Amino acid sequence: MSCFVHSKVIEYAVAQKVPIVVGALTPTEVFTAWSAGATMVKVFPCNAMGGADYIKSLRGPFDQIPLVAVGGVTLETVVKYFDAGAKAVGVSSELFGLEALREKNIKKLTKNVKNFIGNVSHI
Repeated sequence: MSCFVHSKVIEYAVAQKVPIVVGALTPTEVFTAWSAGATMVKVFPCNAMGGADYIKSLRGPFDQIPLVAVGGVTLETVVKYFDAGAKAVGVSSELFGLEALREKNIKKLTKNVKNFIGNVSHI
């Protein structure tokens, strides 16, 4: 089992009926996390492996595994990740905007979040 997949934590979550999203990168790690009982598998850093194309490649052999794309998801790429088969995405600074966060500018933060939601609302 890889260092990213902590089987005892997964076992505990499953026993408590708590959904658990487990991080993985390689196909082996994705399969190991799913086999151990993960509810979803977070693929991170997705952009370092090819972004949406990597998710699409993983979906081939792992079409039953719900994948969460994290790392490099932007306003411009978010739809590509869903089109590639991601069931969810993780975004942070891209969602809010680093400048808006630094300035603590609620109007800019709100606009950034609305832009993201608007980009994926048709999915």
